[in-house]
Amino acid sequence: MSRHPSDNPVKSREQSIAEQYVRFVMSEAVPRAMTLDEVKMASSKDKTIQKAIEFVRTGQWFKIKNITDLEIDIEELQALRSISGELVTYGDTILLRDNRIVLPSELRVRAVNIAHEGHQGITKTKAFLRSKIWFPGLNDRVDNAIKDCSACQSVTHTKRIEPLRMSELPEKPWANLSADFCGPLPSGDLLFVITDEYSRYPVVEVIKSDSASTVIPVLDKVISTFGIPKVIKTDNGPFNSLRIQTIC
Repeated sequence: MSRHPSDNPVKSREQSIAEQYVRFVMSEAVPRAMTLDEVKMASSKDKTIQKAIEFVRTGQWFKIKNITDLEIDIEELQALRSISGELVTYGDTILLRDNRIVLPSELRVRAVNIAHEGHQGITKTKAFLRSKIWFPGLNDRVDNAIKDCSACQSVTHTKRIEPLRMSELPEKPWANLSADFCGPLPSGDLLFVITDEYSRYPVVEVIKSDSASTVIPVLDKVISTFGIPKVIKTDNGPFNSLRIQTIC
């Protein structure tokens, strides 16, 4: 911000208030165990940050395509360009995204380690960092740090996947049946499929709906034809009607 004296007292007062606000933001944005001078020094040496500061001031982000300096991270500059409306500069060295410091690359590992000191997991670590700083790839950096943390991994509850259990083969045909619906078909009809778990023989009936008044007559017909089974298995979805449960 300009330090030249102004003849306009209103403008001078506005500048003073703005500078006070920026200083407050800066003091709040610096992570614990890291000084503002350290951030300034690291930012002044970070060519990507410095180029972004230049573009914020000039608005000439289109010049990214002309950069040939290999020490400037083009991908990171593109990420900064995508949020250019949220970027402001403080002095000649500091870049802010709203009220958070865009941390130079030299300090990023250290900031993640500071945030992760309490081993509080991915979500809380990200939330803590986002409250003070930001940089492209922050989420991935935190994810990788916690995945590599043996202390965190030792207490992480991994979801155990139970092995598939095969159903026991019934002792005889038409003892155990499974029933389900398929569809709707293009015509709007459903297929009511009853399968014998012993032979895998399917009985398929075309029905208009999965209502009890439609399904019960079909069950009666199938049972009258093939006999009364011992068990009929369903997924309890469309078969939870009291009338169907009673007949089964």
